[in-house]
Amino acid sequence: MDFLVIDDDKTFRDATCFLIEDAGHYAAGVESGQLGLNWLKEDKWDAVLLDLNLGAVILAKREQIFPEDFPAELRSAATNADAGGGALPQVGSLISLERLEEAHLRRILGQTASLTEAAEIPGIDQATLYRKRKKIGLG
Repeated sequence: MDFLVIDDDKTFRDATCFLIEDAGHYAAGVESGQLGLNWLKEDKWDAVLLDLNLGAVILAKREQIFPEDFPAELRSAATNADAGGGALPQVGSLISLERLEEAHLRRILGQTASLTEAAEIPGIDQATLYRKRKKIGLG
């Protein structure tokens, strides 16, 4: 598998890449979300690990991750402005994990056919999904 590691902390980024490569996979690391998005546009990746220190990971239902798999809130401001979405934080912007999770859950809920399927993607049970939906006003 090919992994793209996006983390501004060089120590974590390098250690993560080392562990991935030690397990027999390919890993490339970049220090910013904008660079990560550029790499996503140039190559196809099996998995993307985003800011490991915050514990954030972007998941997709496909075998490879593409730029459109990022929540719209985290895409580059230019891409969103072109789509009429206005200037939003870029990938790698300083946003809270709560805001990232909300954007990710909204995207998952919008793309899945059932709540069971929606809960499986982030690996949570349906009761937890219900509480999270209620918290962000989708309950």
